[in-house]
Amino acid sequence: MNAMSIVIRVGVATDATALAELAARTFRETFAADNWAEDMALHAAVAYGTSQQQRELIDPDIVTLLVEVEGQLAGYAQLRWGVSPACVTGTKPVELWRFYIAQLWHGRGVAQALMRSVESEAYRRGSRTLWLGVWERNERAKAFYHKNGFIDVGSHVFMVGTDPQTDRILVRSLPTVMSNVGQMQRERSTRPNAPRPPEFAVNFRSLPVYSASVSFNGRHSLLLSRMIRPLGRLVIAWLEWRQKRARPLKR
Repeated sequence: MNAMSIVIRVGVATDATALAELAARTFRETFAADNWAEDMALHAAVAYGTSQQQRELIDPDIVTLLVEVEGQLAGYAQLRWGVSPACVTGTKPVELWRFYIAQLWHGRGVAQALMRSVESEAYRRGSRTLWLGVWERNERAKAFYHKNGFIDVGSHVFMVGTDPQTDRILVRSLPTVMSNVGQMQRERSTRPNAPRPPEFAVNFRSLPVYSASVSFNGRHSLLLSRMIRPLGRLVIAWLEWRQKRARPLKR
C-alpha cells in the first residue's frame, strides 16, 4: 500500500473559500447527529462564512494550520491568543480554538501529524501552555486529547445557535522537546519507494551485556535489562548486524 503525502502549512487569505467549506463540512460531520438542524445552521452561518474565515486568516492573534493529504485539504487547526479561563493556570497560554479532520482521514495518522505541528507552532510563537474546550459529549475528541497529554481542569459554556452547551476545558504544557517537531512534520513527505530512515546509531560493543539503551531515530528507547549473558550477546550481535545495514544518523 502506498504511503500518504502529508503537507501542513500556515493558511493565508486566499485559502478563505476552501477553508470555509471545509470548516462547515467538518462541523456538520462532527455535531449534526446530536444537535438541532436550526442551531447547526445558525452557528455555521456566523462562524464559517468565507468573509469570516478571511478575517481570521489575517488576524495577527490567530494562526490557522491547514493539512493537505495527497493535495487534498483534509483538516485544519486554529490557535488563538487572548484571555484564558481562570482554570488555565499554566504560563504563556494559547487556545487551540479549533481542530478538525475530515471523516475520510480519521484513523490514518493525519490528526496526530496536525497536533504535532500545532504544538510546535504554539511553542515557536512563545506559548508554553496549550488549552482547549471540547464538548462534554464528544467522547472521541476527548479520548484523542487525553491521549495527547491534555488534562481536564474545568468547564465553560459554548453556544451552538441558541443552545448553551458545556465544554470541558483541557490543558497541557508544551515542553522544550516539542519545539522542533512541527518543523520536522511540515518538512516530512512520505512517498512510495522513499528511502527508509536509518534505525540505529549506537556502538553496541561499548554497552554492557545486561543493559543497552538504543536510540530509534532519536525518539524511542529499547531497554534490554538483566539479560543472561549468552542471550545478551545474541541480541547485541543482531543489533550490530542491523546497524551495518543502515546509515549513521545525521546529527
